[in-house]
Amino acid sequence: MSTVAAELVENSAFYISNMISLIAMLEAGAGITTLPRLAFPEHSVNLRFIPLSDPVVVRRIGLVKAANRTLSPAAQAMQAFILEKLRYDARGS
Repeated sequence: MSTVAAELVENSAFYISNMISLIAMLEAGAGITTLPRLAFPEHSVNLRFIPLSDPVVVRRIGLVKAANRTLSPAAQAMQAFILEKLRYDARGS
């Protein structure tokens, strides 16, 4: 792995790739993790999101869709949510 977090990953006691399992483990007090803001469960009463200040990590995300096809209503709702969330965060939530 060639990221700043490589050492943390290599020395971690657990690796959980399933988000539901990860959130359950965190809520049970089994550790800490780093997550992008959009992956954090927004209405959690048991967890707290603390933005990293050092190092500053920026991720570029994109939406990909077929040019000849209309998105399903669920995909349209997800696209609208993501775009609105990104606009809101860019304004300095």
